[in-house]
Amino acid sequence: MNKSQSGMRISVLLDRKRDKTMKKQEKELSSIKRREQILKIWQGLMSILEKMSMPTLT
Repeated sequence: MNKSQSGMRISVLLDRKRDKTMKKQEKELSSIKRREQILKIWQGLMSILEKMSMPTLT
């Protein structure tokens, strides 16, 4: 294997590593977004329950 072939091989390996890292980061980000959505829904439900249980002042 000459220097250019060796350099190309290293480049391919680095590209694969970067792709794996990016996919992992995208997966983590989507997981965080999903948790944020669940939290917003939960907070909304709790707010509705609090309003339902509070007597209104008339």
